[in-house]
Amino acid sequence: MTIIPIKKNESNVDLKNAFIRLKDGESIHVRLLTDEDFIEYVSHESLAHKIYEMPCITPLGQDCPLCKASKVGGDEWNKALYPRSRYMFAMADLDSGELKIFKATKSQARGLVETIQECPDELNEVAFVFKRTGNTKSTVYSLNAMTTKKFKEVEDAFAKFDGKEADIPFYEERLTPKSAPYLVHLLEEAKFPIEEHFSTQLVAESREIENDSKQ
Repeated sequence: MTIIPIKKNESNVDLKNAFIRLKDGESIHVRLLTDEDFIEYVSHESLAHKIYEMPCITPLGQDCPLCKASKVGGDEWNKALYPRSRYMFAMADLDSGELKIFKATKSQARGLVETIQECPDELNEVAFVFKRTGNTKSTVYSLNAMTTKKFKEVEDAFAKFDGKEADIPFYEERLTPKSAPYLVHLLEEAKFPIEEHFSTQLVAESREIENDSKQ
């Protein structure tokens, strides 16, 4: 596994179709290219404050407003916005024919990694059913090897990914770090006292974003 310091996304990747998103009970057929096709990165998320998952910008060499809020905002903000490890798995979606990313929390990733590392020498021969079960904190994602009979149905799609790989730029192009003013803008919307903890200039820049969104 590789831990990557994210870079600003300047690619033309269609992010609407770049990720695997499943609802409870849904599944797709996937191919895993190698036993090392997943990376770790750091992000913030607080659904209670309507701050949805996004990469921390500290690895970009920038002061991250969400990190600061977690440090100076007391218990509520510390628990909500403390930077946490997340994972990205590269999976060949055999139903769509595209190489996609699945984002996972640390607990969700643990079981997937165990499955992948149990059969590293068989990945070029086995397709999997990737399934979601449950909602919210009880959600589990599983990889189950397809039977030989079922594999025949996706064999042609499987073969199209022979020799394909997911390099570090592939992951970086699918991360979307936001600017510091935008993150401060989100904090103000979440009722964090931004004027007490951020510079006058940064606060002003964040409010320009708010004004632009109203036009």
